[in-house]
Amino acid sequence: MPDATKTGKRETFPLPPEWVERWQLWEMRRPKVTARINKDYGDRTSTAFQRAKMPFPAYSLRHAWNIRAALWLELPTAVASQFMGHNPNVNLGTYQKHISKARAAQAYFDALRRKQRG
Repeated sequence: MPDATKTGKRETFPLPPEWVERWQLWEMRRPKVTARINKDYGDRTSTAFQRAKMPFPAYSLRHAWNIRAALWLELPTAVASQFMGHNPNVNLGTYQKHISKARAAQAYFDALRRKQRG
């Protein structure tokens, strides 16, 4: 992330990492941006998603990353929060309801698999 963001410069990682290969992200060229505040970047990204008729809002990518970090990677909340540029309380307040639902669903499907094997 660039220096001049609300939460400062930080490194982020793809989840899952295989997506770098799948979409050849090393070849991506970033657009030239001139926004002065993060909200402008978000607004512009949302507009681009709408123009491209994406089947989900742009912010869903951020939510999905956090949920994968918690469920798939089992990354501690403090670490995921750091990657996302906010504190653990914001992370818990914003994403925990989604993570709790996903964990409950995962527990259900895990139990079904055990029952079917067994």
